[in-house]
Amino acid sequence: MKFSAILSLAFLTACGSKPPTDDATDSGDSVETGDTVETGDTVEDIVPTDGNYLADLTGNGEDGCNLGGVLEEDFQLWFTLAGEDMTLSAVENGSIDEEQFACTVSGSEFSCPIESEEDEFDGIDAVLLIEISITGSWTSETEITGNLNWDLSCTGTECDKAVEALEEDGAPYTPPCTTSFEFAGSWTEDIPEPDITPKHGQYATQFSAFVKDECEQQTGELSGILEEGNGLLFNYSGSALEVQVIDRGTTDDEKFSCEMAGVEFSCLMIKDKMESRDFDAVFSLVINNSGKWDEDTRISGRLDYNISCSGSECAQAAADIGFTGSLP
Repeated sequence: MKFSAILSLAFLTACGSKPPTDDATDSGDSVETGDTVETGDTVEDIVPTDGNYLADLTGNGEDGCNLGGVLEEDFQLWFTLAGEDMTLSAVENGSIDEEQFACTVSGSEFSCPIESEEDEFDGIDAVLLIEISITGSWTSETEITGNLNWDLSCTGTECDKAVEALEEDGAPYTPPCTTSFEFAGSWTEDIPEPDITPKHGQYATQFSAFVKDECEQQTGELSGILEEGNGLLFNYSGSALEVQVIDRGTTDDEKFSCEMAGVEFSCLMIKDKMESRDFDAVFSLVINNSGKWDEDTRISGRLDYNISCSGSECAQAAADIGFTGSLP
């Protein structure tokens, strides 16, 4: 499960969601000064140590939205600092999530916008505004502390009706409200290892969304792939992992072997070449499926469809066959 999906879970039960807006970024000039104590001495500025920081949630600072039970005990935060660049990822069941969020560092303080989302109500002039972010600071060169924040507000002329609808749906919160989870962590060399033991058996998956379509196949060869009944069927025996294509509810007989590395896997399904008869061009098609176990009985991944070309007349050959996508 993705980081933002976990953090938004409590809000998305009450109303339909719209695509998230762009994360906010901080800008502007600032002048830093050293803190002073009563004697007039200046306290030395903290210089954060580059590297990885693993932080645990330590409690609620404020829970106006009644979200105390949203995050599970196995949820942690993973920060990576390199000079002025810093990223944030979630750690679930000991596994670092692939999704990263950019953070802004200013001296010994940092902030990480995670989600900015608007949810509308059917037939009610009201929009829920959800802001999720991280704010924190270094308390020493290798120690951090901060808060994971939810801010929920409402805009529109009928927010009172929206609140009534939320109450009827059993939502735990009433906008406007704020919830902050405190966290604390320290610099570490140790990379978290997944606390996951993949369970033997079958895993049926369905394609959910295009994340990239440079080959422009969403309206071509891959059109309809997101329709219900299309996906992949994995069979894990403990010693081997195989995958089959599910086409409109029917599982193909052909099986493809997968390579595993811990809880991650990769399955090469097609690797083929086609030489042009009229041009100096050779097209290559590679379809590879990769993913991982998020839990003992749950997997997620992606199907990559890659087209490339070698030769001096690739553009002419692509135009000749009607290929309009971009080639590496």
